[in-house]
This record gives sequence, C-alpha cells and structure tokens, in this order.
Amino acid sequence: MGPHGIIGDEIADPRSLGRDNHAIYLFNLDHYAHFEALLTRPLRPGTFAENVLYEGPDEFALRIGDEIGIGSVRLVLTTPRIPCHKLWHFVQAEQGFSAQFSRSNRTGVYARVLEGGDIRAGDSIAVVRSDPRNATIAELNAAMTRFDCDAGLLTSVLSSPDLLPGAADAIRRRVAGNQPELLAEPVRARVVGWRRLSHDVTELRITAPPTTDFGWKPGQFLTLALPVGTGATLFRCYSLTAGPPDAPFTVAVRRNGAAGHAASVSQHLFDADMTGTAVTLYPPSGGFCLPDIPGDAVTYIAGGIGITPILAHLRHLAAGAARPSVRLVYIARDRAAAVFHDELRALAEGWDTLDYQLHLTRPGVATAGRPDVDTIVAEAPEEAPLYVCGPPGLVHAVRAAHERRGRSNAALFYELFEAPGAGGEIAETVPCATVRLPDADISGTWRPRDGTLLDWIVARTPFRPPAACRAGLCRTCMAVLSHGAVAYPDGIAAPGHGRVLLCCARPASADLAITLPATTQRLQTSETRDVEEIQ
Repeated sequence: MGPHGIIGDEIADPRSLGRDNHAIYLFNLDHYAHFEALLTRPLRPGTFAENVLYEGPDEFALRIGDEIGIGSVRLVLTTPRIPCHKLWHFVQAEQGFSAQFSRSNRTGVYARVLEGGDIRAGDSIAVVRSDPRNATIAELNAAMTRFDCDAGLLTSVLSSPDLLPGAADAIRRRVAGNQPELLAEPVRARVVGWRRLSHDVTELRITAPPTTDFGWKPGQFLTLALPVGTGATLFRCYSLTAGPPDAPFTVAVRRNGAAGHAASVSQHLFDADMTGTAVTLYPPSGGFCLPDIPGDAVTYIAGGIGITPILAHLRHLAAGAARPSVRLVYIARDRAAAVFHDELRALAEGWDTLDYQLHLTRPGVATAGRPDVDTIVAEAPEEAPLYVCGPPGLVHAVRAAHERRGRSNAALFYELFEAPGAGGEIAETVPCATVRLPDADISGTWRPRDGTLLDWIVARTPFRPPAACRAGLCRTCMAVLSHGAVAYPDGIAAPGHGRVLLCCARPASADLAITLPATTQRLQTSETRDVEEIQ
C-alpha cells in the first residue's frame, strides 16, 4: 500500500473529497449477513468493491479521524461510503437498494493512508487512536444522507475536530436545502409579553432580533434557555402557538409541580412577570407539522396543554384559502383547564367543516370519564392524517387503537407532553447496574432511585451532557451505547442501534458503557472525586 492506496487499485469517482481521502475502502464482514437477508441470497466477498473485508468495530463504534493499524499500514478514517444510484445495478438488486444501503448505516468506511506498508489476509486490525469529540461514522453518514437530522446530531457531527472541510460543506448545503432551521445559531431574545391564561397556564411572547431568520412551521417547538433563581440557567422546550410574521414567538406553559427541573422552570414562569427578561432562543424544531400541501381531512386529539401545537395548526389552516374537513377532540380535566376553548369554539362557528368537541374528564360533569379513543380513531378517515398530543397514556392509547385497525404509521403523528418517568411504565430495568464512561475513566453504580442515566451522570460525575428539553423531543443528549442495554418509558421511541437517549433511558442490563456527546461540558474541579461520593 502506497500513499494513494493499494498499488494498482483505482477509484472511479473520488468526488469532492479527493482521491487520497478515498484511498482505502473498509467493509465489515458482519454487514454481509444483513444484506444477504435483505436481498434473500448469498453474496460473495468483494460484492461491494471493498479493499479490506474485516472483523471488528463497525460504523456505530468507529469515529471520524480514528487511526487504524492493519499489518504495517496506518490509516485515518475519513467518510462513510455515499453510494451512487448505480449500486443497485452492481449488486443486482432493485433500484431502491442504494437508499436502503445508506439508511442501514452499514456503509463501510473510506480512509486515507497515514503510513504505507503491507497488508495480508489474517492481519489484525486495531484502533490506534480515537478522539471522543468526533462523531461516529454512522452519525456522519446520517448527517450526509438523511432528510430528518436532529439538531443534536448535526451539532455533534459539525463540531468534530477531524471532519473534512469538504464533508462539512456538503452537510451544510444539504441541510440548507432541506432543514435550514438546523443551521441557525441560538440568539439572544427578549420576552415582550407575559400573561396568565388560567389558574395554571401562562403565555409568553418572545421577540428575536430583526436579523433572525429562523423560520418556523405550525406544530414545531421552541427551545429556551431561561435564567431561573440565583443565576442558574435551565433549558426547556415549548410548542409554539404562534410566530413571525403574524406575531412574536408565542408559547403557553402549564405549571407542573412534579417534574423536577421542568417544574422549577414552569413554576418560575408562572410566579414571575417575565416581561423584559432576556432569554436565549434556539431555532424551532420538531416533526409534528402539517404537510406542505394539506389534504382534504385531518383528525386531532389533544390532551390538556397538548392543545398548543394543534392550535398552531388550526390557526394556520383557518387562514388558508381552502379549509379542509377537520375533527378536533379536546380533552381536559374541567372547563377551567380547557384554556383555549373559547377561541376554538369561535373558530368552529366560522368554519363549517370544523367539528370541535370538548371532552371533560373530571367527575361531576356531564361528559366525565375517559374518552372512547377506539371510536375516535375508527371514525377518522382511513388515509387522512391523525395527530395526537398530550400525556403518554393518551398517546399510547391512540397509537394502540391505530395499530389494532391496521392503519398506516405514516398517517399517525404524535407528541408527548410529559417528562419521561413522570408518567408511563418503564419496563425491563435492573435493580442495580455498573455504568462506565470509558473515555473519562469513570464508573459507578446505578440504582432505580437514581432516575434516568442523565440524572445519574449529573448527580454522580463532573460531566454535564447537553440536554435542552429532557423530554425525548430534541434529542440533544444522544450518546453512544457501546455496551449493554437500556429501557425507555412507554411512548418514547428508541433511537437507532448503538445510541441512547440519556434523558429517558435507564439500565436494562447489569453493565453499560457510554460515550457522552461531543458537546458535553466538564465541571472545573481541582480534585479527583469518587463518583460514589458525589451527591
């Protein structure tokens, strides 16, 4: 192997990252079993034109910039393989195979040659150097190929020290065309309006600088960094009920007395007039959005404060030229808790095809008791979108009813409005687990009273992973799970293979190994602390 790869080998298309950065193509042997199952036939080694077929760590563990030793050769990992559309032809598959290949994250890895030498069959392969600040190859592949990257993943990839400039430019161009809000930086904003809507709900109106170009879609949430108490800053995500250009960014916050840090934020926003307060505003995000071209019918089910993103949908649809047929079931404890009932009733009076129903659950009123979710789902048009937002119990019931009727998951959209752990059963946890952070040389014992893995890390180590919402929505706390298993509350969708949502997960095996996100902060301390002694 010379400085440009295996002597005599050629590469047809080095693309914008150059020949040297594609000098060697490594492919994991275990991937063949996956693609053989997908294609339902055996595949010969070399089918994917790899230079080296190996056994060892794959794209979910290998990182950008990892230095790899094979025989007397030293390589530096650069990028995943981004297949051209002709891949399906070369492996004799259907035309959609190239997309399946990318989505699997089993893409193989390109590398450049750091030191030439000889490679022979049977040589050992080892990671000689790895920087935990770099994203994994699988994360880089997702950022380069997917249309639904989350802000945390994008930040992790773009902040990787060894990311090639050409790859970073390609990611930014791709995201700018599909998810431009993810490239926006947080800005300093100001609360320009504060009012109590009810005995436990407050509304905030927030104005960003005139140069801010976030853009937003009805149904998205806003992440705020809020000063609370004696100089502390806490993060929280709130669904937008309105936004520019028609109004300032507007959110409604329900006071919650039993949700940890979330409670301290909501209580603070309820108790104090926030008008004039400076806050840090992160770009709107989330996929609980209307399609670009709304269909003829849509069904909404809202529980409590879960009405907020749905209210944004309805305001948007009401302002359109062609209003679809809409059914809304708004579930609240009592009339006082149905904060937006008057506005919704007024909308329905002027909207012939809006069927609005208020369902009150507290005993002593005519419509008390749980709503008949099965009937609501059954009466929804078969192919029309169904949106549900509210507590985990409601979302789970709607999802179950939807599944029982054999309906397409593509037509169901849901958001959870409760911190994981506060509601919903967490199955398959263990009574005790050893949690290891190998990159920090830290390990300690987790017990159920410690709460989520994020709670354990914050309480028992000097590390502070990014965790903007603590509700499984923004996924800024996504970490690498290199060993062990975790369990999530009912209603939380688990991330892909080898990843863990720290804010939601609890150990489901006796031993875990976790690599924290690249943007994790470490508290400054002059002494070594035993994690078992940190309270």
